[in-house]
Amino acid sequence: MEFSVERDAYILFYELFKKLNPDVEVVDVRGLSMELRMIKDKWGLENIRKAGKIAVKGMKVAEEEIKPGKTELEVAAEVMRELMLNGSEEPKVYVSATPRAHAEPFKDVKIREGSVVSVVIGADWNHYYANITRSFPVGEISERAKNAIAAMEEAYTTSVEKTKPGVRFAQVEREIEKIYTARGLKEYYITGYTHGVGLLIEEDPITTIVVPHRAMDAKENMVLAMVHAPLMIPEGAVKKEDTFILNKKLENVTKY
Repeated sequence: MEFSVERDAYILFYELFKKLNPDVEVVDVRGLSMELRMIKDKWGLENIRKAGKIAVKGMKVAEEEIKPGKTELEVAAEVMRELMLNGSEEPKVYVSATPRAHAEPFKDVKIREGSVVSVVIGADWNHYYANITRSFPVGEISERAKNAIAAMEEAYTTSVEKTKPGVRFAQVEREIEKIYTARGLKEYYITGYTHGVGLLIEEDPITTIVVPHRAMDAKENMVLAMVHAPLMIPEGAVKKEDTFILNKKLENVTKY
């Protein structure tokens, strides 16, 4: 029995399928499958732990490779190589040297002095993902960038301390919003501090883009990435994100 499709397909293929099979009713069961997948079993958790170790290795390479004059693509290539050599079959690597989130790396965008470079890594093991993000200052950065990095550290600490089974995501979100507001950074703040991780690098609950998910409660054996939403300042995207297994105590599987 198939519960969902894990690979993206062009809308063209979907429309073509409907035309070729007019008597077939296509039913969206994503909600049902995601409800099951939000709570991980022992097998899934073990694979996510292994994926986390691979992701950390990739981030170490990223930190070594980020230098003024290098392109986003050059950095991403070295990280991708490290992930694959360690067994990640379908890694995701996003390198942003400008203020944009989850952008494919470009061959003609170079790292500049005074900027903040963010690296998002999704490493998989047996098709289960772990997600890690770090932002690296390049040379001397502005006071605004320093303030954003400090605010992100504070938001990260708050999310880790406050997110527990039984706690509503919106409650934690309000605390994070207070941090950014107090530091004068609210205009750069994007709502939605966490998302699920599993067979996809980003799956339910997705509090950034699915507003109703913000009203959900965290549950035991969920796997969550946080802090997901970056601060989009002119110097770059500022973000710190790790993957956590939720139990009575949070387990960080991408500790870096």
